[in-house]
Amino acid sequence: MGANGAIAAFENRDVEIRKRHSRRVRLKLMMNAMRSPSQHEQVRSYYQALFRAWGRQQWWPARTRFEVIVGAYLTQNTAWTNVEIALRRMRAAGVLNLKGVRSLSPSQLESLIRSSGYFRQKARRLKTFVAFLDTYYGGGILPASAAYEEIRQLFQTSLSTGAEADASRTEANSRMNINKLKLESTVVGASHRPSPMSTAKRSALAQIYNEMHGLIVGVGKSYCLKSKPRCEQCPLQSFLPQTSI
Repeated sequence: MGANGAIAAFENRDVEIRKRHSRRVRLKLMMNAMRSPSQHEQVRSYYQALFRAWGRQQWWPARTRFEVIVGAYLTQNTAWTNVEIALRRMRAAGVLNLKGVRSLSPSQLESLIRSSGYFRQKARRLKTFVAFLDTYYGGGILPASAAYEEIRQLFQTSLSTGAEADASRTEANSRMNINKLKLESTVVGASHRPSPMSTAKRSALAQIYNEMHGLIVGVGKSYCLKSKPRCEQCPLQSFLPQTSI
């Protein structure tokens, strides 16, 4: 065998080795993928662990669909107890409804929801939402048949441009997700007493989403504390990455 033949044989052997190595790598990756739970399976495991620990959370706590929406706006950057104060004040004033919010001046609405914090911004956004319903839905609550993407686009269009629109977008998406799904206790977590909205008829999947919302809130409130996290006592502790000492 000449020099050229030896070189060709070496190159062929090198190619074959790389192919075998590549096949082994692919096989290993496939085996790992089969052993590793999918994201859906992981989330399902989290939900089951929390539900076993705390049970039903009765979310969303509200009497009407509109109250769900108002609560979702008011709960941004504040504790739910502060939101409950604002909701009680609105209910006592007879304005916890579309007509009521529409009739209030900005300063009147600000006064009622002051306990929720950022009350001027939140009052402005509630008024914007009611104006959106007046413009696109004849002043009524969003119909169950409304397409999510259509609502999102329309609502974004109704917002002012610039920083206000960017800041509002996250809240708008959260509010619409809750609405699309039809959304203190001795139990650890974020449970509430049963309410007309928490017990309303809905699909099994929507009910799981509602419960998961409350369960996640419970984890954040009770264990994911900024100053002193309580990871060891958390029902999700077994899912946390193992740290080496």
